[in-house]
Amino acid sequence: MKRGGYWPWLLGGALALHSGGMIAMAVTANRDPSVAYEEDYYRKALNWDQHMAQEVRNRELGWTLSLENPGRASMKENELRVRLLDGAGLPLHGAQITLEAFPVARSGQKIAVTFRESPRGDYLASARLSRPGLWEYRFTVRRGEDIFTSVQRPGLGAE
Repeated sequence: MKRGGYWPWLLGGALALHSGGMIAMAVTANRDPSVAYEEDYYRKALNWDQHMAQEVRNRELGWTLSLENPGRASMKENELRVRLLDGAGLPLHGAQITLEAFPVARSGQKIAVTFRESPRGDYLASARLSRPGLWEYRFTVRRGEDIFTSVQRPGLGAE
């Protein structure tokens, strides 16, 4: 071998090592359940004005949605209870409430829930909340032509 002939092999080895490392990191990142992204994030960014208009509409309506029972983390079904009040503090009847919930640490593990109105005037649903920690609850309330949204982040303890 000529003097200095090892440089191409050294550069080729460094390139192969770097490429192998990048592939290993990409595979690891795709297998990690804590890595998630916001669905339709680009569309949501483009519709930022609509989001802000909804925030204004929420304030105009004056409704409040309180989570009475955020649930407990377990593999069993939890009963979730929310109270929906109008601007005067009176219960709102006849609303359709949906919820998208996920643990913040595993935001790719979303659950969707639809609430039903109880005779007492609150709204109930069942959901399996699989892990303790901080969760994000994204509520959408429809009543007639009105739409109200609320985002809450309750912490769930283990059962």
